[in-house]
Amino acid sequence: MVDFVATAKHYEYKTNGNEVSDKVTFALKHEMTRIDLKAQVSENVYSSSTAANKTKVVIRSLKLKSGGEFYTKADYNFLQLMQDRGTWSNRTQTTDLDLQSILNLSRDTWTISGKDIISSTNKGIALEGISAVDLFNTGQYLFLIPAPKETGLTKNSTSATITYDIITEDSNLEDGYSKTSATKTVYLPEGIMQQGKAYNLTFTITVDQVKLDATVEDWKTATNSDIDVPYTPDDATVNP
Repeated sequence: MVDFVATAKHYEYKTNGNEVSDKVTFALKHEMTRIDLKAQVSENVYSSSTAANKTKVVIRSLKLKSGGEFYTKADYNFLQLMQDRGTWSNRTQTTDLDLQSILNLSRDTWTISGKDIISSTNKGIALEGISAVDLFNTGQYLFLIPAPKETGLTKNSTSATITYDIITEDSNLEDGYSKTSATKTVYLPEGIMQQGKAYNLTFTITVDQVKLDATVEDWKTATNSDIDVPYTPDDATVNP
């Protein structure tokens, strides 16, 4: 995506003659909003030295659902006297953002039992621990027309839908691994997308698990417990 910078000078000039030789100086400012996306898991779920703990979360897709803030067209008005920045107006043509084509999905490869978990044809981004991973290529960001309000996004107005797999290596399984797929929708933080500001957003994925421990015994050596259940006919007279 393309950044946009601008400035304006009013009633200021320089001459380049025999008496004065100088340059016109001005400071460009970013007039859009910049967003960087990262992701991490809430805990370290992968250990290369422990066979029972080889789990990774693999991101497969990410989409941003517009609540009326992702504009494809707007007019920019250069800053006037006593203004710090220019202004945006006539915002039109809102759209959702499918980030599939700009995600760094081919950054990893992962093969289990000869099967491609992550490859050029089965793309994904692997998360292993609490260190955040860039979802874009280095130096790449979303450059967006700012939200209409100076205070940025309103609460629960714009959402992100992320699809991912939770994959655990397990040599006891036929495929050599187990996979659980999930799609989650979360709202972007309130107040972001203000003009001239950059934001680093991090998705934190929690891996839920249910653990059940059991001791295994051979049925042949099971301990017997006797429970006496005396037989009483329905029409019998109960002894006092």
